Amino acid sequence: MFHSMTHLHNMQTIQSITIPLDTIDNNIGQIPGIPPNPREMSIQEFQKLKASLMRDRAFTAACELKVYPFEGRWVAIGGNMRLRAMRELKWTHAIAKPIPADTPLEQLQRWVILDNAHFGKWDFDKLANEFEVEDIASACINIPYVDTDGLLNAKAEQEGTIKKFIFSPEQAEDIKRILKKAKPHMAKDIVARTGNANSNGNALFTILEQWQPPK
Repeated sequence: MFHSMTHLHNMQTIQSITIPLDTIDNNIGQIPGIPPNPREMSIQEFQKLKASLMRDRAFTAACELKVYPFEGRWVAIGGNMRLRAMRELKWTHAIAKPIPADTPLEQLQRWVILDNAHFGKWDFDKLANEFEVEDIASACINIPYVDTDGLLNAKAEQEGTIKKFIFSPEQAEDIKRILKKAKPHMAKDIVARTGNANSNGNALFTILEQWQPPK
């Protein structure tokens, strides 16, 4: 443990800076010894990424680009797809972490892979039951048994099924609390069974099922 802590103290802290987008290039393999960005996106996924950034621009400050100095410019070692989306959105600046020029090439190679790696796996039942379908779809996450694209595209058509209720502030707080308690008890297949990926709607449905009179 002592050696690990010493290693952490010796690590160089990289401060974020704001960089004009027109000084940042995508990683296409121009740096000798560094392979081009290994990830690709479909046109549909890229459109979702753009919509997601428009909806929550502050995310780019929390999840910065990683850039490396090369021939008087910057090259995106991490965040290439976000960089392309920013350009199409006509943004002029990006928040980025500048990787020191003396970083060994072997380390840069590892960082290119790590920045594009996905460790672990999604718990799709928990994902569908505890997060909003719009957020899931905009993050380009595909739940096997839920047509997130179809749900988003049909959103306008589903407006007719939305029911509005008026509650007092006290009632509203109680309902929020009860729905939150109901979510862990929802059936694992409720999203597939109801065709609804909205966790609040499924929680309410779960509660009402228990009070449904015999047919």
